[in-house]
Amino acid sequence: MISLAWIVPAYECAKLLRTLPPPAPLPSAPSTTPASSSVPALPPKHPHFSPEQSAAVRRFATLFVSVAAFSALSPVADALLFWLPLYEEIKVAFLAWLLLPGTRGADVLFDKAFVPLLEEHGPALDAAVSRARAAVSAHASEKAGSALRALRSRAGAAVAQLQAAAASAGAASPAKRKA
Repeated sequence: MISLAWIVPAYECAKLLRTLPPPAPLPSAPSTTPASSSVPALPPKHPHFSPEQSAAVRRFATLFVSVAAFSALSPVADALLFWLPLYEEIKVAFLAWLLLPGTRGADVLFDKAFVPLLEEHGPALDAAVSRARAAVSAHASEKAGSALRALRSRAGAAVAQLQAAAASAGAASPAKRKA
């Protein structure tokens, strides 16, 4: 159940990633610009981040989305694939590929798997997230209201008991003085 807690934040990060410029190619990768072009194309600017901040935010958000997907899907994969030889070692190698900056595994996974999913199912996911937020908000408001009513009731009963105890103690005090 805890793995479901990763899904909505990861989805919000994935939507943010779509607004950021694409990552720079790896230094060892061949250039994708034509040989006749001597001026490289600049990535579009994000309105809230400098280019350096955009790169850092993109790296962090890509890693978060990838690790969130891994964490959400891992219990299902564990239940189905636990019997495979070297399954745990394959998981570790996959995580290393995702997390190591030199491999850019998180970027590859995001660009090849998540972007097509977001393009195809984005509006439906937005609607589902909105419905879930509204349901959680309504449920939380209902529970908070009932908790507040119960607290007021118990506090009123406690105050009444204290007032009654103080009144009986006040009435008994003059009798003790006379005796």
